[in-house]
This record gives sequence, structure tokens and C-alpha cells, in this order.
Amino acid sequence: MNKNTLKLAKLLPKNILSRDVVRSILEQEIQAMDSKIIFLDLSKIEFISRSAAHELLKMKERFEYNSNNKKEIIFKDLSPGVAAMIRIVAANKAYSVNREAEFKPKRVNIGDLVKI
Repeated sequence: MNKNTLKLAKLLPKNILSRDVVRSILEQEIQAMDSKIIFLDLSKIEFISRSAAHELLKMKERFEYNSNNKKEIIFKDLSPGVAAMIRIVAANKAYSVNREAEFKPKRVNIGDLVKI
């Protein structure tokens, strides 16, 4: 299986502040690669914003589930801060805190609640 490494520090600033940067630059680079397994080397990236991390994870999902051009994307050499932000965003994607609670009331006989 063909593997390749893409060094993000060569394409992006060391502080990735915008989802648009991830979308416009990285997606094109990955699309152009022939590899089925791509390592994204984040070794010189010092900071990634929440929105940029979210876009990075969305892009990873799109490639991994794309039936025409399926690619596995693996993050490597992340700084502790970048790893923490990606982990936080991934956890939030899995279970959104902003999800509205469902209200499912049960019919209750008031006499069962109050025993005199």
C-alpha cells in the first residue's frame, strides 16, 4: 500500500487560525496525492484554532468515506496543545454539548405521588 507524508509546516503557517486555510490548501494537496495512506506531519505547528481543527477532522472524514478517492489520513508529531485541541473538537463532534435535551414526560397519577 502506498504511503506518503505531507509536512504541514511547509504549506501552512505555524499558527493555523482559519478553517478556510485548511480547506483551500490541504484538501487540494491531499486530493493530488496518489497515496492511499497519508501522514499529516504537524511537527512544527504550534497552534490550531477550534474551527481549523474541526475542518481538519471533517476533511479527514470526507477522504476516509469517499468511495471514489478513499484515503486514510493519520496525524503525526502533534505538539501537546495541537493534540489537545484536536481531541477536544473530536470529542465535541462525537457528543455535542449544544444538543437540546429531549423532554419525554410520563403520565403520573397524582394520588401515587402524595400518600396521606
